[in-house]
Amino acid sequence: MAGVAGLMSATFVGLNLRAHIMSAGERWFLIVAAIFLLQLALAVVLKMYLFTVSV
Repeated sequence: MAGVAGLMSATFVGLNLRAHIMSAGERWFLIVAAIFLLQLALAVVLKMYLFTVSV
């Protein structure tokens, strides 16, 4: 469930910033992809740090 939320969050951020970053030139796709991956990595780190189950 946390993975789905992270994926949705990363997609939301990437799509909303895409219009502003497209003015950066030819490398806009790389910038948006990097933002997407960093947001996804943040979700994974937070999931591992906050939602680990210890038995």
